[in-house]
Amino acid sequence: MVGLSGVGKTRLVQALFDARIGSLPLPPSLAVYTNLLDNPDPQPTGLASDLIATRTRAILIVDNCPPDLHRRLSDLCAASGSTVSVLTVEYDVRDDQPEGTQVVTLDTSSPELIEKLIRRRFPHVSEVDARTIAEASGGNARIAIALAGTIERSESIAGFSDVDLFERLFWRERDRDHALLRAAKACALVYSFNGETLDGDEAELPRLCAFAGPLLEHRSRPSAENPCVASGAAVLSSRWISRAG
Repeated sequence: MVGLSGVGKTRLVQALFDARIGSLPLPPSLAVYTNLLDNPDPQPTGLASDLIATRTRAILIVDNCPPDLHRRLSDLCAASGSTVSVLTVEYDVRDDQPEGTQVVTLDTSSPELIEKLIRRRFPHVSEVDARTIAEASGGNARIAIALAGTIERSESIAGFSDVDLFERLFWRERDRDHALLRAAKACALVYSFNGETLDGDEAELPRLCAFAGPLLEHRSRPSAENPCVASGAAVLSSRWISRAG
């Protein structure tokens, strides 16, 4: 399952096992979930091999799964005698998918759906403000929720420009750091980048530093404390950092 960060991929996977939603749900007892951001032990390939060896039926779900790991899992679970099905979640997909892989792409939500989501989760947000958030989010639920979370009771963002909304989301209650903003603008030139490798052909951070200066190197290393990640403007996936929308 692929789609932009924040469109609800993981939530949709959960719904596949929820008897309250739709018909013919998958058996929750078969679900084995892991997120690569949690550095799982054992690793997904080792776990899948053990499940197959013990003839245990399971549906293995791997969140934030890079394409190379998907291919290894697909080959393993498609082999004769396998008892494991695999579902992986990621933001992108390659053209050379293994035979038997079915790709489901989840698109952004409609403004009407985002507006309903905000009104349900944030009852104090007015209808006008919910509509403003829905339009500004571009259909991305994560951005919409993060922006709605900045609105206090009896406060309104009606009439805010796109720049005002961006600054509200980006800065939150932090002191304004223009060097950080410059680094964020450089990162936004690409959808995602390797924030860990600093040398060799796969080193992407040094190239971005050419636009934003050396500050980018330590401001954009993979970390949950990274200001862009903490604000919801970026998403951490293993050693990769990607825009939330």
